[in-house]
Amino acid sequence: MTSPFYTASFKNISFADRLFPSYPHISHISNTAIFGHSLGGAAAAAAMSQVPSFRGGMNIDGTMFERVLTAGLDRPFVLLGHENKTQETDPSWKSVWPMLTGWKKEFEVKGAAHYSFSDLPLIALGLDLQKQLQPEIGLVLGTLEGHRMMNLTVTYVTAFRDFALKSGSEAFLDVASGNFLEVIEVA
Repeated sequence: MTSPFYTASFKNISFADRLFPSYPHISHISNTAIFGHSLGGAAAAAAMSQVPSFRGGMNIDGTMFERVLTAGLDRPFVLLGHENKTQETDPSWKSVWPMLTGWKKEFEVKGAAHYSFSDLPLIALGLDLQKQLQPEIGLVLGTLEGHRMMNLTVTYVTAFRDFALKSGSEAFLDVASGNFLEVIEVA
């Protein structure tokens, strides 16, 4: 659970200015979307529930927790999961879905695994591990090539950020999905 002190402090611009003196833009929280992978994705949703000025969020392959499961969110939110990480396979995603009352989408990336969304696929590529240990490494990193997975993740995060903060147009889905046929819109 997030401490009321931290929540109140984060909303207090003078506190943020003291905490980040060389970053004056940090106080413009009303023009912010929040994203994270795994526990960070669940934390992004939890932060949105505590800080109403966050304009959108994305949980990348994280199991949901906290009060979001019961209180939900009323702003744009995306669930982006690996192959077989959907509402049908993760009870927390199934529980939170009806509680997301704002704009929402759920995507599944075929050929991805949990750590596909991390730096590990690029490291494995650099060490040539994907070719040497394909069956074993695929269970952890998925079967998508590292650069492709990085581009996919960056494209979806950036497109959603632009949607949440700037355009409000779902055209980002066309651009992103046209380039990445392995991404399936689940809901």
